[in-house]
Amino acid sequence: MKSPSCFNVIVDEEPMQLPIDGVMDLHTFQPCEVKSLVLEYLMECRVPGGGCGCE
Repeated sequence: MKSPSCFNVIVDEEPMQLPIDGVMDLHTFQPCEVKSLVLEYLMECRVPGGGCGCE
């Protein structure tokens, strides 16, 4: 089974990967980060094959 695609973000100055699986928990982000995060997420969803492979 193929792992979901993901994209890289910086959270509290730490890099992390978020899976692109149709669900994103926004509670872990500051309100001021949500707009850019959602825009990045949607752009990655449109990429054929979507983002990087999650490990």
